Amino acid sequence: MDNSTAPTSSIEALTDALVRWAGMGEQMIGHMRRFAGDDPIPPIEVALGEVIGGTIGPLADRHAAADLDTAVTVLNAVIDTIAAEILLVNPDR
Repeated sequence: MDNSTAPTSSIEALTDALVRWAGMGEQMIGHMRRFAGDDPIPPIEVALGEVIGGTIGPLADRHAAADLDTAVTVLNAVIDTIAAEILLVNPDR
């Protein structure tokens, strides 16, 4: 997708947001691994859950619970679709 133009559909906007998140998530995980030192680090999903949960908590003050619930529903559907259609492709192809 060309990042120099604004998205023309809701799916393009959602795709852009997911691509932005993927890059940010990769940076966060890389940072955690580089700077863990000798201390044992929790599983990535635990560490990310703590960091992200603490950071996005204030969104509940700015968005209606129903809107956040809709975002969760859509995001879960996106994750399930990506897992089924992209991640589970036969590696022998």
